[in-house]
Amino acid sequence: MRPPRSSPESLALAAVWAALLDLALVLIAVAWIADAYAPPQDLPWKPLRLADPPGLATHMKFERAAQDRRACRAVLREGGVGFWEVPIRVDGVCAVLNAGRLQGGVTPLRPAGPVMTCPQALAYAFWDRHALRPAARETLGARVVEVGHYGTYACRRVGGRDGLSEHAFANALDVAEVRLADGRRVSVLKDFKSDGANGVFLRRVRTGACRWFHVTLSPDYNAAHRDHLHLDSGRYRVCR
Repeated sequence: MRPPRSSPESLALAAVWAALLDLALVLIAVAWIADAYAPPQDLPWKPLRLADPPGLATHMKFERAAQDRRACRAVLREGGVGFWEVPIRVDGVCAVLNAGRLQGGVTPLRPAGPVMTCPQALAYAFWDRHALRPAARETLGARVVEVGHYGTYACRRVGGRDGLSEHAFANALDVAEVRLADGRRVSVLKDFKSDGANGVFLRRVRTGACRWFHVTLSPDYNAAHRDHLHLDSGRYRVCR
């Protein structure tokens, strides 16, 4: 007795399944090779690490960690950055949630220990490690020892607008100056628009901040920011 003859449709379906199986095997092989040989910063399934240089998958992993309370703290902790929790605070329409103070592992801020959200702390740590320090070393030939700022939390609205500032949620940092190990102070007010090395340095760290903070505003944005870099991790995205 002859076996039943396969229909053209069943043969086509079998060919499709065979092709999909071959593709799956190829993808598995590629993933295995990538896992074994590609840098971890290029692989989405590898953990985000502060010590790794930025790679193809870093931005995606960074945003994912910033949105996850536990992951945010885990990345900071693994990178040697302390994050001292602070209690929830509500001031009318303003609030401090998911926040703490940085304790070691990053360039110190002055005034010391400002309260900031974990996503903002994560952005500061990555900016410090992968933008601020390299720019100081390569542009000014010096090591950064301190970042002077005008604050993180302030229950206020955006200047000239009705909406609340990210400062109202401790989700912003206003950087005013950078102090170097050799005693030099680089001021946003005095140096940002200069043609010298200090100006080149400040413009470089401003651009570098755009990779980690959602909003970066400098003296190039408007006169209200003539003396500081506004860095925040809010909903909007602006780099200026």
